[in-house]
Amino acid sequence: MPTQIVIKNDERMDSEDYVALAEKISQEIVKVDEVDIVRSMTRPTGEPIKDLFVSNQAKTLEKGIGEGNKGIKQISDGLKTAGSELSDSGPRLKQATDGLGGLISGTNELKSGVGQVEKALTSIEAGIRDGSSGTVDIKNGLNEVKANLEKLATGSGQLLEGYKQSANGLSELTGRYKEIQTNLTGVSQSLAGLNPSFEQMEATHPELQADQSYQTIKQTVQGAQGGLEPMAAGLSELNRNLVSVSGGLNTANENMEEIVKGQNSLGEGLNQLISGVGTLQKGLSTMANGQGEVINNLSGFKGGLTSLGNGQQELLNGFSSLGGQLTDLTDGLNESADGLNEVHDGLSSAQGYLSGLAKTDKTVTGMYIPKEVVESEEFGEALNAYLSEDGKIMTMDVVFKANPYSNEAIEQIDSIEATVERVTKDTKLENAQVTIGESQVHIMTWA
Repeated sequence: MPTQIVIKNDERMDSEDYVALAEKISQEIVKVDEVDIVRSMTRPTGEPIKDLFVSNQAKTLEKGIGEGNKGIKQISDGLKTAGSELSDSGPRLKQATDGLGGLISGTNELKSGVGQVEKALTSIEAGIRDGSSGTVDIKNGLNEVKANLEKLATGSGQLLEGYKQSANGLSELTGRYKEIQTNLTGVSQSLAGLNPSFEQMEATHPELQADQSYQTIKQTVQGAQGGLEPMAAGLSELNRNLVSVSGGLNTANENMEEIVKGQNSLGEGLNQLISGVGTLQKGLSTMANGQGEVINNLSGFKGGLTSLGNGQQELLNGFSSLGGQLTDLTDGLNESADGLNEVHDGLSSAQGYLSGLAKTDKTVTGMYIPKEVVESEEFGEALNAYLSEDGKIMTMDVVFKANPYSNEAIEQIDSIEATVERVTKDTKLENAQVTIGESQVHIMTWA
């Protein structure tokens, strides 16, 4: 049969402070000689409620932080990969820019060559109309023009091939940037998905609201998530610019194809003109008219080359701007990844601390009794068993190893009394009325 300790107080004792005092008294009484177990509101079965120990709570918190830390590490790795891919695309973009410079030079040279052809044809036309040139001179001049046109046709074909390669390169870059944008959006959503985890941890462990390290980690994660959204928007703008540039290049390809067709047509006209020299008897007048038509075509061709050169310069300017945007975006991704690595290191440090805390000796580790636990339905059963209805009377059952009426047990009553008085000194129970068994050992009268 246990001996009962009755503690009467002038205020309710169903708060976390009094629950903690009850456990402290129970811990000290169980150390008294001949005492086997103590049953109280924190140990209704004689053993402390395990979930109240900080070490057990730390295990749960450590597990949650560990899972969150793995997710942050994966996000950080993804950002690093995206930054690396953007950095790798930089040389390709520069190569495309350098290639456009070469195309501009080639177009200018082509334009200069057309001018020379036009000048030569004009001279031939004048000779035909004046009748001052013999058929041999005319034929030689036409052959020279034809040779120049063949060179121009070869250069135009190479230029067209360069445009097509540039268009293909732009399409590949656009695809890569869209993939990176999708990855950034996924990373941002993953970071946003951590917010419910933070809220759940704060609801379970309200003390985290005052923990500066935890708040720093939370703010850093949310800041990183907020920073990724404008990065994704910037990459989307970059993609739109690339699409615009790609459209300009496709237009240039179409113009170049028309130019090549014009050169072929011009070559056919020259062939006919040379054939006409062989049949000069048909009339120099007809030949002169044909020559004039060729010159008119060359003027249009030369104007097309001018427009093409202007378009190429605009493309070059656009690529130069893209290079700067790509550098800024790469730097932003790397900075975000570095920030998440710092969060990862902080969480790893906190996880290590909690792991060590969880392994501490439970007989030494204190308890943390949140208000939510005291007010929970499960803990309410223990409160009802060891507190009066008005909450002002607390009981504890002391079970001795021997018969409670034996001399050995009775001799320990004074030790129990001294223990209770020592533990409650300078606490809210210092002036409480304490009774052990049938003997009142400490009474205070309130004014």
